[in-house]
Amino acid sequence: MSLARLPIGSINYPPRKSNCIEHPYERGMFISINNYKTHTETIYQSLKKQYQTIEYGLTKKNYSRDDLKIRYNQSPNPKKLMDEVVIKKRILMVAGIHNYDRYNYKTQSGSKIHSGYQHLHLYLYGIHHLLPTNTKTLENKIKHLKILLMRHNKVYSKNRETSIDIRTVGTGENLFNDVVSPTSLHQYINLPKTNPQKVCCINYIADTRQYDNQNYPLVFIYRS
Repeated sequence: MSLARLPIGSINYPPRKSNCIEHPYERGMFISINNYKTHTETIYQSLKKQYQTIEYGLTKKNYSRDDLKIRYNQSPNPKKLMDEVVIKKRILMVAGIHNYDRYNYKTQSGSKIHSGYQHLHLYLYGIHHLLPTNTKTLENKIKHLKILLMRHNKVYSKNRETSIDIRTVGTGENLFNDVVSPTSLHQYINLPKTNPQKVCCINYIADTRQYDNQNYPLVFIYRS
């Protein structure tokens, strides 16, 4: 199985605080789901369920999917983000779909069994409001989220532990690549349109560099 690719230069740094970051996930959370033999249509249909699953894992409340607002290829405007996400301390989810790499016999890289299928990447902002600050408790919460996401996604059973990858955004060597705050959130999630060559998490999710803009549109979801 070929795992979903991670951003260029990304290292899985352990969550930690820095001089300018109070919570390791305050700039966002990056989730890669290595879907097993799943097509684009199925992934699109699952997006509200993905949001609901993550929300449930953090709050233990099973909110209705009917209240979720979804937009394709166009982000919510700055006022909507401020009113519905930032002020209410709710989650904005940005979803991007990638193709699996075809297997290359020369380099022995890519996937034999996933050729022609897709997988999902997620960017989540506002999630730090619902996460603990204690390092051990936070680690356990992340493990719990992985279990929930594995339960609600078709993943490769022989490789379940690596089927869900969760990382911080804007930490470690990406500290200056992903600078996200309540006031710059709208600008950040629109970088795929305004600055597609910038090396950052949201551009990786939008696939701006890998496929020269021949990619799937981003999907934006939030609760209203």
